[in-house]
Amino acid sequence: GTANTGEASEACDAVVTDLAEAVARKLPMLASNASWKDAPHTESDLWSWCRGWCPSGPPLYWVLTARGLERRAKEVFDSWGREVRCGSLHLFSNSRASEDVAFERIAQNRGALVVHQGRRDIRLRELMAWRYIHDEVPARAWYVKADDDTLLFVRNLEDYLSTLEPAYPHFLGRRFLLPDSAYTEWSISGGAGYVLSHGALSAFREVWDTCFEAVSRNSPGWASGGGDTAVARCLRIAGIEPSDTRDEFRRHRFHVFSQQMHQADDFGPEDAWYRRVSEQPLREGEDCCSVDTTVSFHYMSGHMLNFRWPPGQIDPSDSETNTKVDQVTKRFLHCGAAGGCDARSCPQAART
Repeated sequence: GTANTGEASEACDAVVTDLAEAVARKLPMLASNASWKDAPHTESDLWSWCRGWCPSGPPLYWVLTARGLERRAKEVFDSWGREVRCGSLHLFSNSRASEDVAFERIAQNRGALVVHQGRRDIRLRELMAWRYIHDEVPARAWYVKADDDTLLFVRNLEDYLSTLEPAYPHFLGRRFLLPDSAYTEWSISGGAGYVLSHGALSAFREVWDTCFEAVSRNSPGWASGGGDTAVARCLRIAGIEPSDTRDEFRRHRFHVFSQQMHQADDFGPEDAWYRRVSEQPLREGEDCCSVDTTVSFHYMSGHMLNFRWPPGQIDPSDSETNTKVDQVTKRFLHCGAAGGCDARSCPQAART
């Protein structure tokens, strides 16, 4: 992939200037790359050491989907997937290699990769996808997971990530309290999308075998919840908890439901559960979601291609107005300077 040397240099600078804190927190980079006695002892040596492992390149996005990719995943490709840079979108499907051949060819021409997982428990599929990503695409600074009905705002997400340090073990998403922990432990919403930093993924891999065995056996404390809950429990073993990702006005960036439900402040049968597990104060209704900080909405199948943000800004039936699409919507719906993928701009060989 294309190395983003500026971000990598900033990451290294932060590690160099904050080594004492890194050691105190026993960050994964130290555990997996050098013992303390072997670590460099001068700033110059430390810089060289850091440069040898610092992650680079754009975020790696991956989508957990299922059989029937033409129906399930094409909407992702034709909406927010256009903003993902070449070689940075993976689809994990429970289809077999002989299925969805036509769509897989389209994906390859756009620089995306389809990974066939077979028919497994969705919790195991999510864990196995993370192991694959760690082992096969190890050098990215950030890793983003979404469902095939998740609508992502790629520019907003990457702007947010640019303010954080990928060497630290960040676990970012829409966190909520687990009812089966008596509301004392945090999990995250997989449907709203979530993000692991390079540091978090490294720590995740170190405890992955333990987690996979626990989920496979439905061990006590592991039987409930989906793949997102399994990942949260696994990261807790590694000492990593989900971060508070709200913006400065306490508006959530990652949204559990559709834009319409959040702005209407109406969550139907899920209303009582949602309010009980959410951080307080909970901002919903007209003040729920910022154009500049919103990262995702969930349950958006069938609405991604024609979605307008902010709502009501454009009348889809007015062709003259549609020629004046505002910059937020334009860069979301079309291949832009951020690097959309198509057959011309992204050779089939581009994978990592």
